[in-house]
Amino acid sequence: MSKFRFSIKLKILTTLALLLIASLSVMAFSTLKSARGSSEQSGRALSKAAIQTADRISRTLYERYGDVQAFTLNRVAQDQTNWGKFGEENPLIATMNDYAAAYGLYSITMLVDLEGKVVAINTRDPSRKTINTAKLCEKTYADTTWFRDAVQGRFFKSDGSPLTGTVIEDVHFSTELKEVYGTDGLALGFSAPLHDAKGAVIAVWRNIADFKFIEEIMASGVNMERDIGNTSAEALILDQSGVMWCEANESTIHDGAVSRDLSLIGKFNFAGTGYEPAVAAISGATGYSIHAVHATKGVEQAVGYTFRQPSEGFGGMPWAVIFRVDPAEAFASERTVTATVYLSVAGSMIVSLILGYIAIRTYLSPIDRVVARMNESALGDGDLTKSLDDSRNDETGDLA
Repeated sequence: MSKFRFSIKLKILTTLALLLIASLSVMAFSTLKSARGSSEQSGRALSKAAIQTADRISRTLYERYGDVQAFTLNRVAQDQTNWGKFGEENPLIATMNDYAAAYGLYSITMLVDLEGKVVAINTRDPSRKTINTAKLCEKTYADTTWFRDAVQGRFFKSDGSPLTGTVIEDVHFSTELKEVYGTDGLALGFSAPLHDAKGAVIAVWRNIADFKFIEEIMASGVNMERDIGNTSAEALILDQSGVMWCEANESTIHDGAVSRDLSLIGKFNFAGTGYEPAVAAISGATGYSIHAVHATKGVEQAVGYTFRQPSEGFGGMPWAVIFRVDPAEAFASERTVTATVYLSVAGSMIVSLILGYIAIRTYLSPIDRVVARMNESALGDGDLTKSLDDSRNDETGDLA
């Protein structure tokens, strides 16, 4: 049995291949790590977008928190002779209509006495169109949570915030907006006690704002992402239990407004599905995930999230704001670089081995001829009158 012969050519070629693999592996690892870093950067950018949007929401809610308290200071509201008169000649009703128009977001503003009866309410919407709010004057609000909280001084507070004096009704479907405007009624409520000259509570002022003023902020954030190339960007608002109250994306944003899928809004619980960014966000975390799996589509996404972002002294609502981008955009750079690296490594290996083989064969062929001549001589078949080429100015010439 012949023994396997590991030739010099094969040894050199193997060594060359190993050196190539080692050097290309280092290069590939470094490049892929850099590509991975670009995806991490996408995640950080989305987290920043979520923080900035949540900050804008807190800024506007800080103003709404103060609006209702400012309204209670109006003397026409404190003058009880204006109560119970619902004609527009009443200066209190006229003031309420002016507030609705000036602020542009309070669909309903009402004054309720300590018995829970409506004693004043706007008769025009923010565009100054006449609305029928008479049916609300027949309601009694004495047993409602917002009314009792306002009368008893149980105001909305958050850790680290000095603000007090306003009751906030978290996002909900307002029966008042449904009755007066015929909409789905998605809204926020703001209430504050009205005091007499001695400081005693004599009534409660309540503003009901259509949730669209929050949705418009979300839409603006998504449009900013789309402007920088993230055309698939979408933004969500989840309450502290993980239920979705806003979904702003390319298909729901129209002229700055956000349409509502009522089969999902106020119903679909992202945290309940185990969606990791939602679970992390409602636990109070701020961060990102570059390989979060979509709760319904099952695809990976880059996601940034935050929770209860304070601003201007307002501690923030207990909401999670989530921004996410589809994988085709989120990982476009990483995938392009990865494919390029793999192709480059494979191409470099093939070309280098071919050139290496040609070079080795060229440089070692004189040695092969010497070995062949010596084998012929050893077997007695060689022509001893023939000479070897000793003209090469290297070790093969010396060997000849």
